[in-house]
Amino acid sequence: MPEGDFIRLVSEEVILDEEDNAASLLDAQAIAHHQDAQLWEEQQTLRQSVKTEFCNYLIEQVDPIAAEWLTLYLQGYTQEMISQTLNLPIKQVYRLREKISYHAIRVFATKNQPELVANWLEASLQEHSLGMTPKQWQHFLADITPVQRQIIDKIKAGIPIAAIAKDLDLKTDQVVGEWSKLYLAAQALRSGS
Repeated sequence: MPEGDFIRLVSEEVILDEEDNAASLLDAQAIAHHQDAQLWEEQQTLRQSVKTEFCNYLIEQVDPIAAEWLTLYLQGYTQEMISQTLNLPIKQVYRLREKISYHAIRVFATKNQPELVANWLEASLQEHSLGMTPKQWQHFLADITPVQRQIIDKIKAGIPIAAIAKDLDLKTDQVVGEWSKLYLAAQALRSGS
């Protein structure tokens, strides 16, 4: 070793006090990495759950070919590639896409599985204010009716739709209809349309 040069050893541990208790600097990083990996796995599981539920819905309520379209679309196929794979005219594939989009947004996401879809899209009412920024959320709340505000508050509190309908002296379908309007309005506000 050359004279006059010092070698400094850097440890991953820091001694916290005089009792030789050391803490690893890598522990926090490892924990954060593990939590990120766990969150990613949960999101993938949720995504698969939404896909499975929606495919089953499409098979039962729309057409089995719609579920095939969705699977191909989620794999990154273009409309032209889907047309070739399913041996369908391109116009029929585009009409199928519109039909699936309608059912995804207006039926499945708002009526059948709103919590599942909202959590997957990180647009849940409870945790994500329907996916809006705080400014968008304030604008959204300013534009809704008092009854819609009550519905939002009650859903956010975890009260079931049937109980909300009874409490507000409405039919369950009316509450679902208002919730659908609110959900679609939030989606429009989020997308800037």
